Amino acid sequence: MLFVPRLPAWAISRPRLHTALDAARDGACVVVHAPEGFGKTIAVAEWAHTRGDNGVWVTLDPSAHSRQAVWRRILRALDVPELTLLLAEFESEDPGSFREAVSWALAERAPVIVIDECDYIDDADFLTDLKYLRGTGAAGFVLIGRTSPGVADAPTQWSDSLVAVTREQLALSQTETGEVLEASDVPISLVDSVWERAQGWPRGTRAVASALDSHASRLVATHVIDDALEQAANGMLVTLRSLGSDVVRVAQLSALVGPASGAVIKELLPDVDVEHALCDLELTGAGMWAESRGEPEFQLVPHIRTLVERSEGGLSQLRTPALLRAAAQIAEDAGRTADAARHLCAIADWTALQALAKRNFRAILVFEKEEWLAVTRTIPVSAFQQEPIVGVLHALLANTDPTESSSRLRAIVGLALSHITNRLRSTPDAVDQVWTTVSLLGGQRLSGRYNAALRTANSVDAVIQTLTAEQRESLESLLPVAHLHVGTTRLYAGAVTQSRDDFRHSLSAYAEPGWGTVHAGSLIALSHALDGEFVEAGRAITEVLDAPKPRSWRGTYSAAGTHLAEAMIALERGDAQGALESVDLLQSHYSTIEHWPLMLWLRGQASLLQEGADVSEWTFVDQVQRRAQRTPTSEWMNSLLVATRIDLLLASGEFGRAQRVVESSRKSNAMPLRIARARVKLLTGDNDTAIAKTAAILEQHGLPPRTQLNALLISAVAYLRAGAPEKANKDAREALRIVEAHELSSPLRTIPADEANVLGLSVATTDASESAAAEANPFGTHAPLPRLTNTELAVLASLVQHSSAADLATALYVSPNTVKAHLRSIYRKLGARSRAQALAIARTRGLV
Repeated sequence: MLFVPRLPAWAISRPRLHTALDAARDGACVVVHAPEGFGKTIAVAEWAHTRGDNGVWVTLDPSAHSRQAVWRRILRALDVPELTLLLAEFESEDPGSFREAVSWALAERAPVIVIDECDYIDDADFLTDLKYLRGTGAAGFVLIGRTSPGVADAPTQWSDSLVAVTREQLALSQTETGEVLEASDVPISLVDSVWERAQGWPRGTRAVASALDSHASRLVATHVIDDALEQAANGMLVTLRSLGSDVVRVAQLSALVGPASGAVIKELLPDVDVEHALCDLELTGAGMWAESRGEPEFQLVPHIRTLVERSEGGLSQLRTPALLRAAAQIAEDAGRTADAARHLCAIADWTALQALAKRNFRAILVFEKEEWLAVTRTIPVSAFQQEPIVGVLHALLANTDPTESSSRLRAIVGLALSHITNRLRSTPDAVDQVWTTVSLLGGQRLSGRYNAALRTANSVDAVIQTLTAEQRESLESLLPVAHLHVGTTRLYAGAVTQSRDDFRHSLSAYAEPGWGTVHAGSLIALSHALDGEFVEAGRAITEVLDAPKPRSWRGTYSAAGTHLAEAMIALERGDAQGALESVDLLQSHYSTIEHWPLMLWLRGQASLLQEGADVSEWTFVDQVQRRAQRTPTSEWMNSLLVATRIDLLLASGEFGRAQRVVESSRKSNAMPLRIARARVKLLTGDNDTAIAKTAAILEQHGLPPRTQLNALLISAVAYLRAGAPEKANKDAREALRIVEAHELSSPLRTIPADEANVLGLSVATTDASESAAAEANPFGTHAPLPRLTNTELAVLASLVQHSSAADLATALYVSPNTVKAHLRSIYRKLGARSRAQALAIARTRGLV
């Protein structure tokens, strides 16, 4: 077994306890619980050394209280090869997914896992994990603590499946008391007296053994025994102070830095007799030695560490910059980066904190978000001026918390961005430029500054191209993330095809599978689907599904691209419900995920297929407004949202409101809105303008299939209505070529069904259950509005104020007969039978 504490010279064998502890070797969970001083750790360590089982010993401290923190320590200690993928399971929404994954990982090893000081665990899910693993036989557990599983919310049935070793069993027998005293050369004649007074209390017995010597008489021994027992009962701090200042200083240092080798302690306390102090701490039971992957390490018993930290004076005299930096390095080497960050925050060493964050960037954002966010929230805002990258890191962490104040988040990001810009001007080093520029890019996106972010993304790309092989090696952990950020920024700017190359660079830069490869692969799938390249999107999704990845990857931030691409593929099949189910996998992240505009867009598209859909235009607008209060999205994504709203209005026949939305967004020239404007012109009868707008779009080179197909369809129908069937058929043939090449059919539903049939552009379905949704053409349920002449529009406008033909004639300076002729034409075109009906239709369709 790895990392078992080394037994002190006075430890005795206690085979009577082995039978109960052996249950762990058969996959059971054994709980060793008793008050302080009952020798729990030594008893289990002696058993572990005797049995020599496959397994690991893990000692917890206050920083390891959550299910995730405990498992990270266990799996790191076991050196599980698939550690990254296993830990990634914690990103899942399903708490059971990790249990299944870790069961598979441990099944071949079938280890015994000892968890000392389990009282620190306050996560009920951890005990459920143990109960599950006990049922699978994947591992056996020994929990050492002061009480039986110390989790208030633990299932009541859990206690029935435990094997308990209690204080009564841990108490020394008379024979064992004699063995303890014999190890210290205490006369055998004193055994009865010690056992009677100590009542089997291990700590008291050890204190007596240390106080007595081989020449003690029975008379003297009585007083010594009583004094030693009283001192032991009064607390370990009294004992430590009685051993001298060197022992106290070593204890304080050990409390500060955690497990450390003797050489490290000597280096940090050069003026102290460290060797003798460590020996005294071990003899008194205040600390112990444990195996490590290198030199054996000394550590205080956790409750002693807590006592030392809270004692009068505590660790204040040791909290010097030098010692805290050393403690931070020791904590980082042990994988406790959040503890390391706390040490550096204590001395306000923001430069060292930034360097620490850089070295552990991926681990912080994936595995230690909560621990680091707790640290960064204690950092004064002024520190973000000195080290703005730390400010951006805090913003990235805080952004994942739905309760975080958006105004505070934007203020911190704004402060950090201003100082990052200054740093870039004075940073000649290419490696530092990449770090600083990527941080700037992340901060700009967090604050909704997407135009600036696109310029920064291009800068990041340019700097990366100039890196030497040595510089790339030093940025090994950042480069995949950098490519991912650059690609996402470009995708949000509408440069979807260009972003795909960045995602591919990111995917190839990861050394091993994990969240990064899931994220990059998913975004490749998303970029193909957004462009309308569904053959390629399907292949990309298959690659994600077939690649090694966390078992519970679905429903996570990293998997978002895959789920959104799956939703788009479902819409191509006319499966609105399937699309909504894919989007729903991300709903718990809606308030924090950057992809929220795509989620709303897909819901809007699904609602166009689904009769009685729960996403009306008003609901859609409300969701956009509420989500945009946190962080605004990019211009291109915003145009996608506006275009969706226009589609919803057109589908419901509210042409007038659709035109007003078009007018209100006239400043944007993003492609989704250009398509939406052309569609509005087509459906309101302005065929010439629809043809002109689509022609301007189709003149551009490198159009993605989705954009090209939408423009061709609008153009084909407009030409058909304008009496140019040859041009209409030419565009229709090109549209069908795109449909067949890319399996892209959803835009076919955006043109009126009658004209789609004339042009041979009807929607094909592959499943009878989907046919109803696919054949229901929402844009074909409202007849296109014939164009009114300018004179007719003037008459219609005057009709709002004047009810009689005579009044209209007077207002327009024409004869009553001319007015009547115009009114008959207007009523016929609008399909109205009265003035009121004509005005109602005109208002709905934006004519007045």
